[in-house]
Amino acid sequence: DCGESTFEEAIKKPGLTGWDDVTVLLTHLHSDHSGSLGTFLAYNYFVLNRQVNLVHPVATINNLLRLQGIGEEVYTYYQSMPYIVDLQIKALPVHHAPDMACFAYEVKDNDECIYYSGDAAEFPDTVAEKLKTNRYTRVYQDISSNPDSAHHCPVSIIETKVPRELRSRVYAMHLDSANFEQILHEKGFSVVESHRT
Repeated sequence: DCGESTFEEAIKKPGLTGWDDVTVLLTHLHSDHSGSLGTFLAYNYFVLNRQVNLVHPVATINNLLRLQGIGEEVYTYYQSMPYIVDLQIKALPVHHAPDMACFAYEVKDNDECIYYSGDAAEFPDTVAEKLKTNRYTRVYQDISSNPDSAHHCPVSIIETKVPRELRSRVYAMHLDSANFEQILHEKGFSVVESHRT
Protein backbone atom coordinates (compact mmCIF):
# COMPACT_ATOMS: atom_id res chain seq x y z
CA ASP A 1 0.00 0.00 0.00
CA CYS A 2 1.04 3.59 -0.44
CA GLY A 3 -0.92 5.68 2.06
CA GLU A 4 -0.83 9.41 2.68
CA SER A 5 2.56 9.43 4.46
CA THR A 6 4.23 6.53 2.60
CA PHE A 7 6.00 8.63 -0.02
CA GLU A 8 7.37 11.04 2.57
CA GLU A 9 8.73 8.12 4.60
CA ALA A 10 10.06 6.26 1.55
CA ILE A 11 12.23 9.09 0.25
CA LYS A 12 13.95 9.36 3.64
CA LYS A 13 15.25 5.82 3.28
CA PRO A 14 18.46 5.41 1.27
CA GLY A 15 17.35 1.95 0.12
CA LEU A 16 14.71 3.38 -2.23
CA THR A 17 17.35 4.25 -4.83
CA GLY A 18 19.16 0.92 -4.61
CA TRP A 19 16.65 -1.26 -6.46
CA ASP A 20 16.11 -2.03 -10.14
CA ASP A 21 12.49 -3.10 -9.63
CA VAL A 22 9.88 -1.76 -7.23
CA THR A 23 6.39 -3.26 -6.88
CA VAL A 24 3.43 -1.83 -4.99
CA LEU A 25 0.68 -4.25 -3.93
CA LEU A 26 -2.45 -2.20 -3.38
CA THR A 27 -5.15 -3.57 -1.06
CA HIS A 28 -7.83 -0.93 -1.72
CA LEU A 29 -8.37 2.69 -2.68
CA HIS A 30 -9.04 4.43 0.64
CA SER A 31 -6.65 7.37 0.92
CA ASP A 32 -4.83 5.96 3.96
CA HIS A 33 -3.76 3.13 1.64
CA SER A 34 -3.38 4.93 -1.69
CA GLY A 35 -3.08 8.64 -0.84
CA SER A 36 0.53 9.20 -1.92
CA LEU A 37 0.61 6.58 -4.68
CA GLY A 38 0.54 9.11 -7.53
CA THR A 39 3.46 11.05 -6.03
CA PHE A 40 5.39 7.82 -5.39
CA LEU A 41 4.91 6.67 -9.00
CA ALA A 42 5.83 10.07 -10.46
CA TYR A 43 8.96 10.37 -8.31
CA ASN A 44 10.17 6.93 -9.37
CA TYR A 45 9.52 7.67 -13.05
CA PHE A 46 10.71 11.26 -13.38
CA VAL A 47 13.48 11.36 -10.74
CA LEU A 48 14.71 7.76 -10.47
CA ASN A 49 14.01 6.88 -14.14
CA ARG A 50 12.09 3.67 -13.53
CA GLN A 51 8.53 2.42 -13.80
CA VAL A 52 7.03 0.95 -10.64
CA ASN A 53 5.03 -2.26 -11.01
CA LEU A 54 1.55 -1.65 -9.60
CA VAL A 55 -0.63 -4.62 -8.63
CA HIS A 56 -4.32 -4.25 -7.83
CA PRO A 57 -6.99 -6.73 -8.95
CA VAL A 58 -9.43 -3.97 -10.02
CA ALA A 59 -8.47 -1.64 -12.87
CA THR A 60 -10.26 1.35 -11.28
CA ILE A 61 -6.85 2.34 -9.87
CA ASN A 62 -5.92 3.47 -13.40
CA ASN A 63 -8.89 5.89 -13.40
CA LEU A 64 -7.89 7.32 -10.03
CA LEU A 65 -4.31 7.86 -11.18
CA ARG A 66 -5.44 9.40 -14.48
CA LEU A 67 -7.54 11.93 -12.52
CA GLN A 68 -4.36 12.80 -10.58
CA GLY A 69 -2.45 13.41 -13.82
CA ILE A 70 -0.47 10.15 -13.68
CA GLY A 71 -0.48 8.56 -17.14
CA GLU A 72 -0.08 4.82 -17.71
CA GLU A 73 3.40 5.40 -19.17
CA VAL A 74 4.59 6.22 -15.62
CA TYR A 75 3.93 2.74 -14.19
CA THR A 76 3.25 -0.84 -15.26
CA TYR A 77 -0.15 -2.08 -14.15
CA TYR A 78 -0.98 -5.70 -13.36
CA GLN A 79 -4.27 -7.15 -12.12
CA SER A 80 -2.30 -10.01 -10.56
CA MET A 81 1.34 -10.30 -9.61
CA PRO A 82 3.53 -11.24 -12.58
CA TYR A 83 5.69 -14.32 -12.24
CA ILE A 84 8.90 -13.77 -10.30
CA VAL A 85 11.26 -16.65 -9.61
CA ASP A 86 10.78 -18.00 -6.08
CA LEU A 87 7.98 -15.55 -5.23
CA GLN A 88 4.25 -16.13 -5.47
CA ILE A 89 1.69 -13.48 -4.55
CA LYS A 90 -2.04 -14.07 -4.56
CA ALA A 91 -4.79 -11.50 -3.92
CA LEU A 92 -7.68 -12.66 -1.75
CA PRO A 93 -10.97 -10.71 -1.50
CA VAL A 94 -11.82 -9.43 1.99
CA HIS A 95 -14.73 -7.45 3.47
CA HIS A 96 -13.88 -3.93 4.58
CA ALA A 97 -15.97 -1.29 2.81
CA PRO A 98 -19.29 -1.96 1.07
CA ASP A 99 -18.54 0.51 -1.73
CA MET A 100 -15.21 -0.84 -3.00
CA ALA A 101 -13.31 -4.04 -3.63
CA CYS A 102 -10.70 -4.79 -0.95
CA PHE A 103 -8.00 -7.45 -0.94
CA ALA A 104 -5.59 -9.28 1.30
CA TYR A 105 -2.38 -10.79 -0.05
CA GLU A 106 -0.74 -14.14 0.46
CA VAL A 107 3.01 -13.86 -0.16
CA LYS A 108 5.08 -17.02 -0.53
CA ASP A 109 8.74 -17.70 -1.29
CA ASN A 110 10.95 -20.75 -0.80
CA ASP A 111 11.25 -20.11 2.95
CA GLU A 112 7.87 -18.95 4.19
CA CYS A 113 4.33 -17.92 3.44
CA ILE A 114 2.69 -14.88 5.06
CA TYR A 115 -0.79 -13.39 5.04
CA TYR A 116 -1.34 -9.62 4.91
CA SER A 117 -4.98 -8.65 5.48
CA GLY A 118 -4.90 -5.00 4.51
CA ASP A 119 -8.04 -3.53 6.07
CA ALA A 120 -10.47 -6.38 6.74
CA ALA A 121 -13.53 -6.87 8.91
CA GLU A 122 -12.94 -10.60 9.22
CA PHE A 123 -10.34 -13.17 10.15
CA PRO A 124 -11.11 -16.06 7.77
CA ASP A 125 -11.18 -19.62 9.09
CA THR A 126 -8.79 -20.56 6.28
CA VAL A 127 -6.22 -18.11 7.64
CA ALA A 128 -6.55 -19.52 11.16
CA GLU A 129 -6.18 -23.05 9.82
CA LYS A 130 -3.06 -22.21 7.79
CA LEU A 131 -1.54 -20.56 10.86
CA LYS A 132 -2.31 -23.61 13.03
CA THR A 133 -0.82 -26.01 10.47
CA ASN A 134 2.29 -23.83 9.91
CA ARG A 135 1.41 -23.05 6.30
CA TYR A 136 1.54 -19.40 7.36
CA THR A 137 4.65 -18.43 9.28
CA ARG A 138 3.24 -14.97 10.06
CA VAL A 139 -0.07 -13.17 9.75
CA TYR A 140 -0.38 -9.37 9.49
CA GLN A 141 -3.95 -8.59 10.50
CA ASP A 142 -6.12 -5.51 10.82
CA ILE A 143 -7.31 -5.70 14.47
CA SER A 144 -9.83 -3.40 16.14
CA SER A 145 -10.55 -2.76 19.81
CA ASN A 146 -14.19 -2.07 18.87
CA PRO A 147 -16.22 -5.29 19.32
CA ASP A 148 -18.94 -3.93 17.00
CA SER A 149 -16.69 -2.78 14.16
CA ALA A 150 -18.10 -3.62 10.74
CA HIS A 151 -14.95 -2.51 8.88
CA HIS A 152 -11.99 -3.72 10.97
CA CYS A 153 -11.70 -7.13 12.64
CA PRO A 154 -12.54 -7.10 16.37
CA VAL A 155 -9.84 -8.65 18.54
CA SER A 156 -12.48 -10.84 20.18
CA ILE A 157 -13.02 -12.70 16.89
CA ILE A 158 -9.32 -13.42 16.49
CA GLU A 159 -9.00 -14.53 20.11
CA THR A 160 -11.56 -17.27 19.51
CA LYS A 161 -9.74 -18.54 16.41
CA VAL A 162 -6.07 -18.32 17.40
CA PRO A 163 -4.73 -20.26 20.41
CA ARG A 164 -2.59 -18.18 22.76
CA GLU A 165 0.59 -20.12 21.89
CA LEU A 166 0.27 -19.00 18.23
CA ARG A 167 -0.71 -15.36 18.81
CA SER A 168 2.87 -14.05 18.73
CA ARG A 169 2.86 -14.92 15.00
CA VAL A 170 -0.14 -12.60 14.46
CA TYR A 171 0.99 -8.99 13.96
CA ALA A 172 -1.70 -6.40 14.65
CA MET A 173 -2.09 -3.43 12.29
CA HIS A 174 -4.32 -0.36 12.10
CA LEU A 175 -4.57 0.15 15.86
CA ASP A 176 -7.50 2.32 16.86
CA SER A 177 -7.01 3.35 20.49
CA ALA A 178 -4.25 4.70 22.72
CA ASN A 179 -3.73 1.74 25.05
CA PHE A 180 -4.66 -0.98 22.55
CA GLU A 181 -1.04 -1.98 21.86
CA GLN A 182 -0.53 -2.89 25.53
CA ILE A 183 -3.80 -4.87 25.57
CA LEU A 184 -2.74 -6.80 22.47
CA HIS A 185 0.64 -7.66 24.01
CA GLU A 186 -1.12 -8.88 27.17
CA LYS A 187 -3.28 -11.15 25.00
CA GLY A 188 -0.14 -12.56 23.35
CA PHE A 189 -0.31 -10.81 19.98
CA SER A 190 2.58 -9.00 18.28
CA VAL A 191 2.21 -5.45 16.97
CA VAL A 192 3.68 -4.05 13.77
CA GLU A 193 6.24 -1.35 14.52
CA SER A 194 6.86 1.67 12.36
CA HIS A 195 10.58 2.27 11.77
CA ARG A 196 11.23 5.95 11.14
CA THR A 197 14.59 7.52 10.33
